Amino acid sequence: MTKSTPALAVSLSLLLAAAALALPAPAGTVAPTTRMAPADATEVASPMKIDVSLGASDVPGRRTAINQLPDGQSRVFSSPGKVVCDKAWLDNLRVKKLDRSGGKVALEVTPVVLTGYDRQNVGVTVALVSDGKEVFQNALGDVSIGQGDTPTVSVRKSSTATFVMARADFDAMFSDDRAPSMRVTLDVGKQK
Repeated sequence: MTKSTPALAVSLSLLLAAAALALPAPAGTVAPTTRMAPADATEVASPMKIDVSLGASDVPGRRTAINQLPDGQSRVFSSPGKVVCDKAWLDNLRVKKLDRSGGKVALEVTPVVLTGYDRQNVGVTVALVSDGKEVFQNALGDVSIGQGDTPTVSVRKSSTATFVMARADFDAMFSDDRAPSMRVTLDVGKQK
């Protein structure tokens, strides 16, 4: 044996330990998940509507308003409340601001919806709301979320809506200390 044998043995041990961690859980067991609805969540009827403000946070330095973001930058908003609708909930909302030619601005909006079921159909609609009125709306359609092998596994499904508007209209939504919001509607279908 050479002097490198102990190093080889340690490397082999680390390799075997890593391989063991990569193996799937034995049949009949459930791998733990951290993506479950909050235990103290409030159950609401379908369709569930959630409004997320695109303005700055009330806490200074915490969140910049969407209109203040540089071109191409996005912001992720956590769901504003602990609400579920038949085990489905909005986990977060990603909004990306893009400057377009011709004096236009685009907002790419990606809601991330999770479920506690193995499989669930959810109709997802995203709307841009200003002064209490829906300015734009995009029905992302019915999505089937969940792919786990047990009802306790939550799997995400996301789609993106794009809203394009004139720069002047976009800026007007943020004037006079106001800000628009994104309204996400989850219309829960029957569990599969």
